[in-house]
Amino acid sequence: MSTETTHTGMSTARKAGVAAAVLVGAAALIFIFQNSEEVNVEWLGLEIRAPLFLIMILSGLTAVGLRDLIGWTLRRRRTMAERRRTAAQTEVRGEDE
Repeated sequence: MSTETTHTGMSTARKAGVAAAVLVGAAALIFIFQNSEEVNVEWLGLEIRAPLFLIMILSGLTAVGLRDLIGWTLRRRRTMAERRRTAAQTEVRGEDE
């Protein structure tokens, strides 16, 4: 994208960003209004009554949180394994000398 300034004083990149934000906002409002009916959700003995859009948003946020937690755990395990492997190699090199 170009960062040239137009006659309005706003760069074309900034205009594109504003346009994208307006489109996403409009899509979000349409989503909310089309999914505003209340639904019952039962899970582990809990019963919750809330608008469908809220249940869907919370489900999505929960999925993203779980994905990030699993990713963090896997990265941590890999980092710890690399540290153990490096420490073992350093120890072996120390014995060779």
